[in-house]
Amino acid sequence: MYGSQMGTLNVQLTDGTSNAVTLWSRHSNQGNQWNLAQVPLTVRSINSKIIFEGIVGSGYLSDIALDDISVSNSTCTLPPACNFDQGNTCSWTQMATGDTFDWTLQKGSTTSIGTGPSNDHTTNSAAGQYIYIETSTPRHQGDTAYLLSSSLAATSGSTSCFKFWYSMKGSSIGQLSLNYVLNGVLPGTPLWQYGKNLNFQDWNLATVPIISATGFKLLFIGTVGAGYTGDIAIDDITYTTENCPLSPSDARPSGQTTPQTIMTTTINPNSVTSISTSFDCNFESNMCAWMNDQTDNYDWSWGRTASAVATTVSGLPHTDHTTNTGGGHYVYYDMSQGTVGDEGSTAYLISPIVQKSGGKCLRYWYNMNSNVRELGVYVKRGSSLSLPLQRILGSQGPTWKQKALYFNLTGGYQIVFVGKKGIMGTPGIIALDDITLRDGICEAQTASTFALTPSTPFTCDFEQSDLCSFTQGTNDTYDWTWQQRSTDSVSTGPDNDHTYATSAGHYLYAEASGATRKAGDIARMNSPIFTPVTYDICLNFYYHMFGASMGSLNIRLQTGANLLTIKPVMWSMSGNLGNQWNLGQLTMPNAMLKENFQVVFEAVRGTDYFSDIAIDDISVRTGPCPSQATCNFESSLCSFTNLHTDVFDWIRSHGPTSTIGTGPNSDHTLQTSQGWYMYLEASYPRVSGDNAVLSSERLPATTGNGGCFTFWYHMYGSGIGTLNIYLSISPTQNSTIWSLRGNQQNAWLNGQAPVNSPYSSFFIYIEGVRGSDYNGDIAMDDVSYQTTPCGYIPVNAKPGNVTALVPGSAATPILGPADCNFDLDFCSWSQSTTDKFDWQRQATRAPTTATGPTKDHAGNGYFTYMDSSYPHLEKDNAVLISPVLTGSKCLTFWYFMWGDHVNKLNVYAGTSMNMLFWFRQGTQGKQWNQANIHFTISSSYKIFIEGVVGSGPKGDIAIDDITVTSGNCSQCMCLQYMVLFVHL
Repeated sequence: MYGSQMGTLNVQLTDGTSNAVTLWSRHSNQGNQWNLAQVPLTVRSINSKIIFEGIVGSGYLSDIALDDISVSNSTCTLPPACNFDQGNTCSWTQMATGDTFDWTLQKGSTTSIGTGPSNDHTTNSAAGQYIYIETSTPRHQGDTAYLLSSSLAATSGSTSCFKFWYSMKGSSIGQLSLNYVLNGVLPGTPLWQYGKNLNFQDWNLATVPIISATGFKLLFIGTVGAGYTGDIAIDDITYTTENCPLSPSDARPSGQTTPQTIMTTTINPNSVTSISTSFDCNFESNMCAWMNDQTDNYDWSWGRTASAVATTVSGLPHTDHTTNTGGGHYVYYDMSQGTVGDEGSTAYLISPIVQKSGGKCLRYWYNMNSNVRELGVYVKRGSSLSLPLQRILGSQGPTWKQKALYFNLTGGYQIVFVGKKGIMGTPGIIALDDITLRDGICEAQTASTFALTPSTPFTCDFEQSDLCSFTQGTNDTYDWTWQQRSTDSVSTGPDNDHTYATSAGHYLYAEASGATRKAGDIARMNSPIFTPVTYDICLNFYYHMFGASMGSLNIRLQTGANLLTIKPVMWSMSGNLGNQWNLGQLTMPNAMLKENFQVVFEAVRGTDYFSDIAIDDISVRTGPCPSQATCNFESSLCSFTNLHTDVFDWIRSHGPTSTIGTGPNSDHTLQTSQGWYMYLEASYPRVSGDNAVLSSERLPATTGNGGCFTFWYHMYGSGIGTLNIYLSISPTQNSTIWSLRGNQQNAWLNGQAPVNSPYSSFFIYIEGVRGSDYNGDIAMDDVSYQTTPCGYIPVNAKPGNVTALVPGSAATPILGPADCNFDLDFCSWSQSTTDKFDWQRQATRAPTTATGPTKDHAGNGYFTYMDSSYPHLEKDNAVLISPVLTGSKCLTFWYFMWGDHVNKLNVYAGTSMNMLFWFRQGTQGKQWNQANIHFTISSSYKIFIEGVVGSGPKGDIAIDDITVTSGNCSQCMCLQYMVLFVHL
């Protein structure tokens, strides 16, 4: 029953002697999907007949279809009840679109150790079944699985109770939600949300009160957490007409503390009663007291950009307004729904009744892009809609904007936001966020002055075109630029913003190119004006400084009565820091903040145009900044991050790890099971040699006798691997400063490592390497970096030959004319113009699973690979070409050929690809392999490396660390492979 003019479907029973009796009925649009119906029958005559009656609606958009009819001698299991023991999902449906993956039917335990139930809830045995989300690879944090109920009837003013049993066991549990869905618009509105590690028992009861004035559906949403120990299961679903509380008591949506609140503010789509709660809504938990009307054409939807819905709905805002993130929520009217000819169709969003008379100020944030016609604000009394009080016409661009509206009315009305559809054919979105209603006039608000308080920090991600009231400096040489994607110059500047790491995000940068640009030119960007404060403040920001001729980034203060006094530099960073975003922090003492002030970001151009400097994600908060590279992990990872170039991640946890006989029972800070620490989980799917790397923020170069990194570690278990501490100044320049391996003891032990990097800023890397078996959990806690020197603890953790790293020094081999590790670019190698497609650079696993490497050969940089997935076809090729070479050469490189569909890797030499010197075909194992090929060619020549696509997507081929040296390959190299000597 799908269509905006839908009629009615009735099921009737007759015995042939009297009028038919209607047993079941549905009317109105039920969405573009098949729905299950069950009707209890009491048959008293052999002449009884079942009649399906379809009644046409208000127009031609009212087709009704039936399929798969059965009659059985059994009692109906009324939807949505299900115990999953019949090996199916009863009346519940997996979604083909909108989510990321599916729920899985299961017996016994799940496939991952340390998570999921041991048995089902119904039978408490391995014979019973339940349904769960499997959070192991290839799942990622934030992935969702939808399970949708069949259509449920209105509750007719009474309360119904939805019950189910859920299991949440594991250190990386995500979230389970139960949503209320109207007219098939997903994901609907949350009624119940929960996400906690409940290790103390397998199954827990949830109850959710429901009242609805119209037909509806329910949607389970399982969301993947931070790791594979996040399996969530459900079983024994029932739905009854009794009343019940929301349980457990700490379940969300937040702020909804009683069943009455839930029923009044969340799911009653028609009836509106006077309520005493606020009209304000930021839509983070639900639609508050705002609701859709049933007399319009379409509905407003509650959602967010960082969800599976964003992949099917075009034109959603990049962020919400409240949190300025893709995870924040808003409501939106999607104008791509409907048909040609319904231009001007409307969607009404209605407030509760405003009972109090007098002047009101309505404020709201709106986002209107592409093919939209109008957003209007109206007043409704009963069924009568007023003339518009305010109208916004046409596209307003991709950013959030605020409107304020004052009106003075007699009470007893509702406020209505009306979205009107534009011309059919181009998608359009109207979004609303942060609605407030206050007594009195709308006072002017200034955006250029900001008052910092402990509860009111300043944040800016530059996603809005007003740049959060940042302004260009007037006493500098050139300006900053608002940018998406990469900058205009190659080999400098970021590829994407920091907020989203996509081409959709924005940042600011200082463009070093231009005919008038010269070394030492300055570009200044001034923050909004901050009013005086009596406490220290912390400035956090992300900066990007990549380029061979990089200059400097400085932070200053601008103060004084007219903000004309520029203070000395308070923070500075110089030089090429690689193609990555770095975290910067600066504590500003209150003694400098006793009058109005601005924070000034100052870019100083380097010696050439390879000097673009970028900034993003700025925040200013009260209180001093935390110490750098210091964390007890009680509330977060602080400034530490998991690297993406390793095999797996460190996990933040508390209490014992999931494996008996390894790992700590408590943290070091509090020494209780409630305290938090970081650890690496050595259980399946981990194998020996897998590594997890935790990185600090970039730290300034050491002075004097260097600094000290102290920490507490726990290495207990028969399969313990290795714990390493590195200094890193670039993706290819790392130095081990501390290393320990094997079982130590079942206790937290103190570790200490001297830090010496006088020539360059640096990162501290904490690397855990998985040992021989699953009894190898390694934990870290209470890490701290100090600028005073220290010695080694324990002394046997000191590695050999610890030397200070020098940027560009022999810490990595000096590259020859044809050498390349692909960490920055393709060096002197070029892509062929006569092949089918190109090789790509990559730092982590490519998109296709079960093929290709997870990291480069060195473990912390880039490799190049040919992608064998669609649209590339079997026998398509990608060719890399060396620069011109002469004389006897030895080519050495590393290749990775693993996957069911791997075809061939060829190496040719000459003036064209007519002489094959070396090849490998088929999968060569899940590891990097070395190739060494000797060329003796009398004339100048080039080397051609060709990858050929196989019969399917699991055929990626990668290469890394190419070196070309003069003379023969060493004997040990030449014995590995057949070598051809050719004279041309």
